[in-house]
Amino acid sequence: MNKLDVLGVKIDDLTLAEVLGKTEEFLMSVKQHHIVLPYSEFIVRAKKDKEFKDVLNEADLCLCESRGLWLAARIMGKKFKENIAGVNLIHEIAKAKHQKQKIF
Repeated sequence: MNKLDVLGVKIDDLTLAEVLGKTEEFLMSVKQHHIVLPYSEFIVRAKKDKEFKDVLNEADLCLCESRGLWLAARIMGKKFKENIAGVNLIHEIAKAKHQKQKIF
């Protein structure tokens, strides 16, 4: 899986369709999974707080949600496939026909 490093935070470079495929795998698993959608303030905090950066980097998926983060990556010469809004992602996951697991 391709990851883009933005100031030390490794963000998965996936489209919404690819993320939904991954979350479907997660929902079929008995293991709990951690998905984070950091925005620019998270990246700034992670630069100063190693423990917080580790939480972001150890997540099963770390996705580009904020337009600010998307633009910052562009300025740094990196390009995400897609900007993924967390609210849209949750709606899509909740629509899954096999959805029996709890989502927090």
